[in-house]
Amino acid sequence: DCLKLNNCCVALCNVTTEQKLRYENFDNFFNDLLSDTLGGQLWRFVFAKNLWKDIRIPESRYAEDAMVIYKVLCNVKKIGVVDKELYKYNTSNADSSSNKPKNLLKNTIDRAIMFIERVQWMDGNWVVEAETKNTVLRKATEFSIGALGCYKQYVYEENDINFVINFIKDNFKKIILNEQLSFSRKIAVLIIWISPSVY
Repeated sequence: DCLKLNNCCVALCNVTTEQKLRYENFDNFFNDLLSDTLGGQLWRFVFAKNLWKDIRIPESRYAEDAMVIYKVLCNVKKIGVVDKELYKYNTSNADSSSNKPKNLLKNTIDRAIMFIERVQWMDGNWVVEAETKNTVLRKATEFSIGALGCYKQYVYEENDINFVINFIKDNFKKIILNEQLSFSRKIAVLIIWISPSVY
């Protein structure tokens, strides 16, 4: 009903009154989605089927929904909002596969990859607010540092490690100039840039 009522092809559910007002402007919604201020969990949305025409969710990844949500919504101009909770999702469930200690390291590199892909996508596909770009770059960097700092404890795919290292090297100057990133994180980036194996 919300899609028809608002003449749109996607609706965001379980929103606050503040979000309802903020997301009347689609750019506010999309910037919040990209920066992960608004989580990209698919269970919060109702979609028209045609939005998923050429998009597939990656297999064997954590945060797999967040890896594709912005691609699904990048051509949308308007969203409907619903204050009702249409799906009950328990984010603090200790039995959740992503909350198990052995999976936290896998979760870290998958989130690094998710944010890195957003950085790459933003460079050529969307006029995004500067603050959003800086936030996404910061989060990509922080998760990359976390993943590279503990990859010996978890057997990552070599392609994933190389992808993260290349991101640090290719974006070194932008990362160092990012005002949101702490000094200690920038030192870690410098070490990775000079010699990833030492880090």
